Amino acid sequence: MAAPIVKFRLAENEDIVKVTQNFHEKLKEVRSTFGKVNVAATAELCLCCVVGIDANDKVVAFGAIDDRPSLPQNLTLSNQAMDWAIQEASDLGYLSDSMMWLRVCVSMPDNKEDEDSLLKETLHALFSVSPTTQVILHVGQ
Repeated sequence: MAAPIVKFRLAENEDIVKVTQNFHEKLKEVRSTFGKVNVAATAELCLCCVVGIDANDKVVAFGAIDDRPSLPQNLTLSNQAMDWAIQEASDLGYLSDSMMWLRVCVSMPDNKEDEDSLLKETLHALFSVSPTTQVILHVGQ
């Protein structure tokens, strides 16, 4: 079975309620990977958010990147901690002007088997809207 066709675009204000509603059942999974995610705040504060829309006009994917890392809940969110994460990335050879930080990436296709490919498409969409980005990093839990 072929994966469903999903079109990606920059997230718009009216998408945020749909994202919150559609991904409610995945909240526990999202929190285990990305910590507490407030979709509205993420959309407002991040540099770039994309949504994937299926043929039925349903939001089936959401991704957001920013130029500063978000940190797991068990770490104190401070400038010092963020600077540490950026320095660690730099020490690994990533240039700060060509990297972005993943805030959230989630998908919820009708068919569970399509989830991994949809996540990859979401990351591809994030790279597409930020052409100078060479790498997207995430500080894991």
